[in-house]
Amino acid sequence: MDNKAYLDQIAVKSQQKNTSPLLSPGLIKLLIGAAIALIAMLIIGNIFSSGNNKVSTSYEDLYYRISTLADTSKSPLATYDQKLKSSDLRSYSSSLIDILRTTKNRYDAISGSVGIDSSNLSSSVTGDFDSSLSALNAKLDDAYLTGQLDRIYAYSMYDQITQLLNLELSISQKTSDQNLAELINNSRKDLESFQKQFKAYSDSH
Repeated sequence: MDNKAYLDQIAVKSQQKNTSPLLSPGLIKLLIGAAIALIAMLIIGNIFSSGNNKVSTSYEDLYYRISTLADTSKSPLATYDQKLKSSDLRSYSSSLIDILRTTKNRYDAISGSVGIDSSNLSSSVTGDFDSSLSALNAKLDDAYLTGQLDRIYAYSMYDQITQLLNLELSISQKTSDQNLAELINNSRKDLESFQKQFKAYSDSH
C-alpha cells in the first residue's frame, strides 16, 4: 500500500469515528426508561405525601372536635344538659360525653403513629372549630330563651355527630394505619347509635 492509499484509509476511519453517534440506540432506550421510572417514582411519592398530609389534617380536625365536645368546660353537651326539658336528651348527652372521652383517650394512644402532636394542633384547625362552636352556643342560647332548646339542641348534636362520622369515614378511606382504621371503625359504631337517637328526637318534635 503506497503512502497516499494509507493516508486515505486513515482519513476514512477518522471520518467514520467523528460521524458515529455519541449514544447507541440501546443506551438511549436505557436512559429513557430510567427517566420514566424516576418520574413515576416522584409522582407516586407526591401522591403518598399528599395523602398523608390529608390524613394528618383530617385527623387533627377529628381529634380536636372530639376533645372539645368531651370537655365539660367547653362542650355544649355539658353546658346545656341541665337546661333541657327532655330526660331522654339529658341521658343521650351524658352518655355521649362518656363515649367521646373514651374515644379521645384511645386516639391519644395512637396520635404519635399518625404523626400528630395532640398537644400542639394546627391553629387553623382549632380556630375554625372554636368559631363554629361559638356560633352554635349562640344559637342554643337563643333557642333556650325562646323555649325551643330541646328540638334545636337535638338537631345540633345530630349535626355535630354527622360531621365527626364524615371525618372518620374520610380518614379511614385514606389511611394505611391498621390501628387507626380499627379505632375509627369502633368509634363509628358508637357514634352512629347516638346519631340515630338525636335524629329521631329532632324529627319527632
